[in-house]
Amino acid sequence: FDRPTAVEARRCLIDSLIVEGEPPVGQRPRRSSLIGRGRATVLAVNVILPFAVAYGNLSSQPGLADRARWAYFAFPRLPADAIVRRMNRQLFGAASSSLIDSARRQQGLHHLHKELCRRGRCHDCELAAAS
Repeated sequence: FDRPTAVEARRCLIDSLIVEGEPPVGQRPRRSSLIGRGRATVLAVNVILPFAVAYGNLSSQPGLADRARWAYFAFPRLPADAIVRRMNRQLFGAASSSLIDSARRQQGLHHLHKELCRRGRCHDCELAAAS
């Protein structure tokens, strides 16, 4: 059994999370998704892969944990959300940092925001003082 490439694994996971929608009764058919590619990507990075790592570790399935970790590490940067934009601005100023080049690093910004940021107290932040 050959291990799929990172791109193949990512595409397969995202495709499995996409949910196509049906138009309401009486409306003409149109293509729509209840969960589209963008949302499926966010779900994969923020929910499915972390869960698979944790489940693999807790259920003594190191292969599952390793494959999920490998897939997570291979995810490129997602579209920036408000927290990523804010933390990027806070830490790196007006010039967006090229250091934030993966979904994993974006998750790092989310973690820093959750652990260190206090609304309206940026001047007290150790990271803000260091940048």
